[in-house]
Amino acid sequence: MKEAEKLDPFSPVVATYVGVILFLAGRRQEAVDQFRRVLKMSPEFAFAHAKLGSALISISSVEEGTAEIERALDLSPEVVWSKADLARAYMGANGREDAESIARELKGISNERYVPSTVIAMVYALLGEKDLAFEWLNRAVEDGTSTLPGMVNDPVFDGLRTDPRFQLLLKIGLP
Repeated sequence: MKEAEKLDPFSPVVATYVGVILFLAGRRQEAVDQFRRVLKMSPEFAFAHAKLGSALISISSVEEGTAEIERALDLSPEVVWSKADLARAYMGANGREDAESIARELKGISNERYVPSTVIAMVYALLGEKDLAFEWLNRAVEDGTSTLPGMVNDPVFDGLRTDPRFQLLLKIGLP
């Protein structure tokens, strides 16, 4: 991604993915700083708002993080990943019922159009619903969902890592 950033230093997509990689590597504050740089360059870039929100929540800035995710959804209301990020925000603010509502909403959307199974699995993992999270992760394996490899380091799945089913997913579902 750093090479891509050198080749296209003004791409908000590339710059945001640099932040995503920092986030997944556990370098949360660096990720926050990266997302803020993206938004200085492209203030209306919804993807960067959503990822900044998730990163802020991970460093206990739940209110500010929630506002960023809500901004992302205002800019691009159809993005299901941002809805999962909002569930993360709700759980950070002890809003379990709101997060459960997002799970139901995403399942409903999936009846109308494609929603990566990993998105729904994320929300169930946040809710601590391990069996449902694994059900949706298994669907992701069956579907060959391209977003499955990205879930390996996402902290939303930390509660599943010690479960033998997670280790099995790593063996059968990831390249």
